[in-house]
Amino acid sequence: MKLRSYFYILAISLIAIFGLIIYDNVDSLSWTTIALFTIIVLVLIYLIFFYQKVVRPLQNISNGMDLLREQDFSS
Repeated sequence: MKLRSYFYILAISLIAIFGLIIYDNVDSLSWTTIALFTIIVLVLIYLIFFYQKVVRPLQNISNGMDLLREQDFSS
């Protein structure tokens, strides 16, 4: 499985956990619920940063390796 797939799995699981916490604690918002919301939002922001800085350049390198494998030296 590629790194991009792992990124999507992690992002979807965090969003699912976020939804479950919201669904479970709609009636009473305690400080622990707010802390969990904050942590999950910060992790999602970090994942966006991670994707832009790591996954996208790795995709460019992979595409370049594919072109070299096909002996397309014009790019």
